Amino acid sequence: MRAPLAIGLALAGALAVGPADPTAAQELPNLGGLPAEPDGSARAIAQASSEAEDRAIEKRLREIFSQVEGLGSVAVEVRAGVIRLSGEVLSGRAREKAVRIAGQLQGAVEVQDEIVEARDLERRLRPVLAELRERALAFVAALPLFAVSLLVFAFFLALGRLAVAWNAPYRRFTTNPFAQELLRQAVRIGFVVVGVVLALEVLDATTVVAAVAGIAGLAGLAVSFAFRDLAENYIASVLLSLRQPFLADEHVVIEGHEGRVVRLTSRATILIDPDGNHVRIPNAAVFKGTILNYSRNPLRRFGFAVGVAPDADVSGALGLGVDTLQRMPGVVAQPAPQAWVEVLGDWNVGLHFTAWIDQRETGWFKARGEAMRLVKQAFDAAGIVMPEPAVSVRAPQTGTREPGAVAEPAAASPSIGLAVDISPDTQIERAIEEDRASEGGDLLDPNRPRE
Repeated sequence: MRAPLAIGLALAGALAVGPADPTAAQELPNLGGLPAEPDGSARAIAQASSEAEDRAIEKRLREIFSQVEGLGSVAVEVRAGVIRLSGEVLSGRAREKAVRIAGQLQGAVEVQDEIVEARDLERRLRPVLAELRERALAFVAALPLFAVSLLVFAFFLALGRLAVAWNAPYRRFTTNPFAQELLRQAVRIGFVVVGVVLALEVLDATTVVAAVAGIAGLAGLAVSFAFRDLAENYIASVLLSLRQPFLADEHVVIEGHEGRVVRLTSRATILIDPDGNHVRIPNAAVFKGTILNYSRNPLRRFGFAVGVAPDADVSGALGLGVDTLQRMPGVVAQPAPQAWVEVLGDWNVGLHFTAWIDQRETGWFKARGEAMRLVKQAFDAAGIVMPEPAVSVRAPQTGTREPGAVAEPAAASPSIGLAVDISPDTQIERAIEEDRASEGGDLLDPNRPRE
């Protein structure tokens, strides 16, 4: 931009003055037949133009620095488009700012930075103390707004507590205590969020609201990945408490774990197995798994297998076993006991017997064991042999027994009649009662509907 201006001024001077040197006139282009200006006059005019432009840049920079905080003491000198900055500033940031502003001006060829940073402690601390004072005055002026915002937040916090303490709406929505507690937590969080947003609005801190919302969203996403199993168990607890596939003290099998239910918590289902051990199953596994409930139907069937000799009277053995089970204490009349041939083996015939009991009055394990004892006793009394796999071994006769004689079978021990207890086992029930009495938090309620 500076070169075209110098050439234009030189041409104008040439038109006004006329040629002084024939050689110079031949070197300048003849525009419109006008005579050319000699080199000395053109250089003088170009230099004057350059100096005028330098003065304009200096003036412009001084005006800018006077309006920028911390740059009022910067000295400016411009020669041929080269800007030299000198003086003293209070920080390196102000120095960088001055150099950046000078380099952005039109016509600037280069910026020479000769600015130094002030080392005087008083001068360095003066702006810091002034800024602290301004902030303190601004804080004091904003104290009434802080008080109002705190009152707004406290008001909504109190409203949330009152809304949570009111039981009627939650009971009308659901009878599940766990679901009611979830609704209360949601209502409480809603009131707190509204109070925070309005308090920030009073402080005119809407940008903080957006930032907090963004951070909360990212934090929620990170937490959802980190605590995915915990959230899954929590949701499964809600659904299980609503569906109630089992109740406390019911005998169930869940994903291969057998026992009686102690309680349903917000994270796990607790069982006591037949050996008295506590088993904790995550509710997510319970909700997605297969549940076998033995206590839902009070009647339960037991069964066992018995083998008899191939030459035995199979029909007689089946009838004798069924009759024995019908006369057994604890076995219900309907459904009646049953029996059938299950296996035809090389060395025995497998029979299978079944009968039903009322679990509220009879223990399943005890009844099954007593049934097996009674059937064996009846078969022994009737001479029905229950063989085992055997191998015939021939040995030389060394005694006085005659050849072909058969040894007499050993006399059977007389049967001793014992009063067998087949009542339900109450040891596990007592352990469940003690556990439930010592700890709370059960989400199961027998008074609510169940699936």
